[in-house]
Amino acid sequence: MSLRNKHTASPVNIFTVMTNLARQENAYNLSQGLPDYPVAPELNELLREAVTEGFNQYAPMPGLVQLREHISSNLNERYKTSFCSPDTVTVTPGATYGIYTALAAIIEKGDEVIYLEPAFDCYLPAIEINGGIPVSVTLESHNNFAIDWEK
Repeated sequence: MSLRNKHTASPVNIFTVMTNLARQENAYNLSQGLPDYPVAPELNELLREAVTEGFNQYAPMPGLVQLREHISSNLNERYKTSFCSPDTVTVTPGATYGIYTALAAIIEKGDEVIYLEPAFDCYLPAIEINGGIPVSVTLESHNNFAIDWEK
């Protein structure tokens, strides 16, 4: 039995293209948050302290309770609601993972999934790999990228 790529149709993502181009041209790479400077000494000390105190293990799947409590409290205050609780908040290690996880949770094989273009390059592969049928709606720059609801 051989392994196969589950999603061979994905083009190289924009971050890879821009990183390679920046290297080739010896240019600054502004496509990602990849700092080219050392970590601040204060952050190094806080990291050392956290590891020494045992905060060096995987977090619970939905995220640390204290962080989820703070997020839910902040959202309730900001939007003057009371419906957000730590049990309704999930912390992810980045936008791509969060988007993939959300789509994987709701897409069923054969579902048509409408997405707006231009789009973050992780939407299409996440839709397809989860069995969805992508339906793109292109937003036009001459129309301030407003949604044409008739489309």
